[in-house]
Amino acid sequence: MAGNLSILVNRGLPAGIGAVAALVAITLAPQPCRADPKPGGTITMAQAANINTLDPHFSGSGQTRNIATHIYEGLMALDENANAITDLAEGFSYAPDGLSVTFRLRHGVRFHNGTEMQAVDVAASLERYKRLSPNKALLQPMLSVDVTDPYTVVLRLSRRAPTLVDEMASPATLLGIMPAADGGAAGGRNSNIGTGPFRLAAWVADSHATLERFADYNPNPAYPKRDGYGGRKTAYFDRVIIRVVPEAGSRVAGLETGEYQIVEEIPAAVAASLAGNKAVRIYDMMPWWMIVAWLNNSAPPTDNVEVRQAIQAAINQKEVMEFATQDFYRLNYSFQYPTSKWYPGPESQPLYNQNNPAKARALLGKAGQPAPKVTLLASADFDVCTNAGIVVAEQLKAAGFVVEMRTVDHPTYTATGLKPEGWNIAICGNGIEPFLGAYAYNRLMAGRPNRMQNYSPELDAAWAQILNSDAFEQRKAGWVRLESILHDQAMVVKLGDAGIKQAAVAKVAGFVPFRSPRLWDVWFE
Repeated sequence: MAGNLSILVNRGLPAGIGAVAALVAITLAPQPCRADPKPGGTITMAQAANINTLDPHFSGSGQTRNIATHIYEGLMALDENANAITDLAEGFSYAPDGLSVTFRLRHGVRFHNGTEMQAVDVAASLERYKRLSPNKALLQPMLSVDVTDPYTVVLRLSRRAPTLVDEMASPATLLGIMPAADGGAAGGRNSNIGTGPFRLAAWVADSHATLERFADYNPNPAYPKRDGYGGRKTAYFDRVIIRVVPEAGSRVAGLETGEYQIVEEIPAAVAASLAGNKAVRIYDMMPWWMIVAWLNNSAPPTDNVEVRQAIQAAINQKEVMEFATQDFYRLNYSFQYPTSKWYPGPESQPLYNQNNPAKARALLGKAGQPAPKVTLLASADFDVCTNAGIVVAEQLKAAGFVVEMRTVDHPTYTATGLKPEGWNIAICGNGIEPFLGAYAYNRLMAGRPNRMQNYSPELDAAWAQILNSDAFEQRKAGWVRLESILHDQAMVVKLGDAGIKQAAVAKVAGFVPFRSPRLWDVWFE
């Protein structure tokens, strides 16, 4: 695989998203020696939040990703350390002028409908993604896709895009390859046919998705084993069922009775009580995600920068994170983890964790709004988000704000938070973005509209430096500049890094927690 990525190195272009080593620390109880994998059986996983679509082009939801990564694959994938590696592509190369990139496709890869994946399918998938994906900015440099033979596609670019291949590996809004017949399908209306190790058998909204092992799956021969979202994948289970179980107590009860064999998240206090249960294995994931308070920069009163700065000054991040996570957290001002090569440093930021209601009241007085009313939105499907919202609301009230708090299911939270009206503060987590590095935030923090509902030429200039610079040092300088703008103008308030506890019954073998659960290369002993 190094041979494929060396094409980029030899041209002085980036050789992957970068080894984001130790982004997630995994600790678990000592495991006995495992027997050889054996196929068969049905495994059921409980996840906390609902799924509003299984169309990978049309959703950035982590819950959709949990399922979609089993059904779909992309030209590129991320390995265990968040480096870009080939997946459905056999290899790729940039033109000397950087204005095109050629992908050579693997032969013999089958879709779930039995047809072979070829270049026409790749072209149609790329064009569809550019047309309707919320992350379509990824392919903005793509002028056209030329099919030069059944196993070769050439992306013609309007400008040099040295980070394009890296970004295409991201599963945040997965650039999954689907049959050419889906190219004209509206968002959420595709056939749900991919090339992955499992195929979709049934999906009942608000309830569950059932996947079945794809008998004609063609594992990637370039790898000896599973590697992140890529590598050589083997489906051992006959069937995978992913159930939506919003209530944490129900997830834990189902784990103990054997109804669920894997639980995506359990409360830290409950995990401690299960520590002596030999039938259950607990996995600590720290950090798992970042808890963030997005501020609506276009809706009154948070369209006023001094009101936003007052919110920023009033918040006591330590108190918020202690209560929200049951003490399973760490303070961190940055939108990158300290272990990431993108981390700005130093370890502190004067506008983070101010806990200064007097300063907040002074800023409100300066803004001429001593008691502004704000609507605080929180995702009810995640206790951490709800609890963080409760504490932030009380802190803001103490600083003079009038707060209306609304807790809604996660699909409603996501849909409402993307609109320019109906909210001022939206609290939940970002999980995939800090795992991937700077590029993943582009869909949230660039252009118009962005997640803050604030078109900012300053932000766009920083993004241009991040995405268009050849040298990493220049790209990182752009990111440092971007974070400074976010803090100075209080566009968004970082609350802290949070971990999660995952659990599986002891008979589950091969399961290794990752950014989202992977149920290939997993089996029952």
